[in-house]
Amino acid sequence: MKKTSFKDYLSETLPKKRVDNVNRSFEVIGDIAIVDLNEDIDKYDKQIGDALLKTNSHIKTVLKKVGIHEGEFRTQKMEHIAGVNKKETLYLENGIKLKLDVEQVYFSSK
Repeated sequence: MKKTSFKDYLSETLPKKRVDNVNRSFEVIGDIAIVDLNEDIDKYDKQIGDALLKTNSHIKTVLKKVGIHEGEFRTQKMEHIAGVNKKETLYLENGIKLKLDVEQVYFSSK
């Protein structure tokens, strides 16, 4: 059977009870996916990141949120878990390109 879904890939490497605990939503800014993972699945970060890369060809980097928003500009620390090790990306909207570091600015594509 061909694996095509995020859950299919996770099922190969994570215990069944852990697969159900993985938050399947994530934010995409440019070619970076940002995930918010529960502490109980921390040791599976790499497998979760790899599954996201396999199922989303436009994503080149997967980062995990670390801690909470801080300071006047509500920035948040990120940890690299898969793909290209970077925190800077190009975001395109309405013909305008923004180059940003997702750890240095508060940005939401929503």
